[in-house]
Parts: sequence; C-alpha cells; structure tokens
Amino acid sequence: MFIHGLASYIPAWKKNTAVLKNNFRCIAIDLPGYGRSDKGNYEVSMEFYADVVAELCTQLKLKNVVLAGHSMGGQVAITAALKYPTIVYKLILIAPAGFETFNKGQRQWFRDVMTADGVRLTTAEQIRINYAYNFYNMPNDAEFMIDDRLAIRSASDFGDYCYHITQGVNAMVNTPIYDFLPQVQQATLCIYGANDNLIPNRYLNGGKTEKYAKAGASRMPNCKLEMIQDCGHFVMFEKPDEVNAFIANFWQACRGIFPCIDLSHHIEILQDLNIRHFLRLVVFWEGKFPPPPPSFSPKSPIPFPGKKTLWGPSPHNTPIYTHPHQKRFSSI
Repeated sequence: MFIHGLASYIPAWKKNTAVLKNNFRCIAIDLPGYGRSDKGNYEVSMEFYADVVAELCTQLKLKNVVLAGHSMGGQVAITAALKYPTIVYKLILIAPAGFETFNKGQRQWFRDVMTADGVRLTTAEQIRINYAYNFYNMPNDAEFMIDDRLAIRSASDFGDYCYHITQGVNAMVNTPIYDFLPQVQQATLCIYGANDNLIPNRYLNGGKTEKYAKAGASRMPNCKLEMIQDCGHFVMFEKPDEVNAFIANFWQACRGIFPCIDLSHHIEILQDLNIRHFLRLVVFWEGKFPPPPPSFSPKSPIPFPGKKTLWGPSPHNTPIYTHPHQKRFSSI
C-alpha cells in the first residue's frame, strides 16, 4: 500500500505501480485532504493518518500489509507499524520524515513559517522552484505535478487543501517518531537520495542526507538502508528503476501472502469505505491471477454493504491521470 507525502497524491507512485503491479498487488491511496479524497476539517495527526490506513485495511480485509511511504507518508507508515503491528507486515520507507530531529524552537519555526495563507499566496514561479527542489535533476515527465499544483489554485476546495498542508507539517513536528524507532520490529527497507535537498532541512540543520538516514535506520532493529546517488527527495520518481529493483528484491519474502481477487484487467475503485470520510484508492493488478468467481461481473461493485462503488474495465494499458479536482477522472 503506497502512501504519498505532503502536498502529493496517488500519481507520485505511477512509475512504481506501473512496474510492480506485474508481480504484486499494489494499492495507492490519497490521504484525507489530498487528491480525490475528502477534505474535511479533521484534527490531523500522524496517528489520525495511521488510523485511516488501518481502517482501510480492515474494510478491505487485508492482512500482512506492506506499507510504502514517501516523506510524510513514511512517518505515517512508521506510526501505523507501531500502533497496528498485527496489520503492518513490512515497511518500505522512501526518504521518510521522522529521522531528522528538531528542538522546541525549531518546531515552533515550522508552525510560524507554514501557514495556510502562505500556501495560498505562493506564486507560480515559487511553485516551480519548490518542485524543482524536490529533485537532483527534475525529469521532464514530472511537469504534470507542477501543472496540477498550479491548476488546483482555482479549485473550490483550494482553501481546504492549504489547510491540510499546514496541518500535515504540524502533525510531523508535533509527534516526532525518532525516539520510537527502536520499537519498530517489522522488516524495513529504507531508501534515500544522496542529494536530498529537503532532508536535512537546509535552514535548521546542516550536513549530508546520509548522516540522518544512517542515524534513523540504525535505530530500527530490522532496517536495511539504501542510498541512491545523484538523486533528490522524490526518489521513487527520479530513480524509479533503482527503487523498483530494491522493492522487488525486498518484496520476495512477501510473495503469495496477498489474496488475489483479480479481474484480469486494471480497476479503479472510487469508494466511500465507511471510515468517517471519503477516501480514494487505486488498485493496480496485472499478470496472471486466478479467474474471478463465475457469478462475478467486471462491472459489479465490491460488496461493501450500503456503500456506493464505481468501477469498470479500462481500455488503457497504462494509468491515465487527470487533475485531482476535476469531477471526472479516468479509470486505470
């Protein structure tokens, strides 16, 4: 299950799910406040996000789940692993937040600097600079992220989006995870870009990314750290081949533990999962799986009683994404 980072969404993982779906069942989600998921006025915290992930797994009847989290999503995944060890089987952490520590004054700096108005008033030029700073060498095919971020400024729920950005930052600094890392017993793969411009924070802490990566990974009893050279914060998008290879090797021990309920074609599920808010998830399956039951129709909904499900077969061979705030978007 793939969990995006701050101000991100499901397509951040498209270079990974496009490959990994050939051998594994992959589920990518939009956290509450992002993408197509609900943007309610929640009391956001790392524990809140972890609860959402756990409730989703319960609703989908998933067991032995491997959580893959990027940046803030990595801290969410760690929190979920600590709170729900019977659900979270293994961890894949991509440039995770939480390995870098901040003192009381530094945490207050984040709260003062990161405001909803500040996010709302960010200029187009600064948005482009911010995204470029996530990469060592920003690839051309990452431009859609900038386009979507610029377009979202005209969305009716843009104010809610800005609120969730600030709340996400506050959640990370308000609930530091560093001291709890030795309690994470799950086998963990941790991947950082050696040239990460965001970790460590350039205004508050100095040094190289590897210093903080090693400090955090060494506290986790079953963690394997991989550093990718010439790569920034958006590791899985900038160096997808390397990341996918690391994940595939790590995942070998997980093969066969996932229930296969495949339709032999890509499916998108847009579902109110009865977990207090509307949550979007995309399920990626491909390859040879057991056929569906004889009574199963590709256009039939998953049986979540009393809830409306939209899905259907897609003629496309690769994921197609539209702006996350459009009323209609393509199935996968």
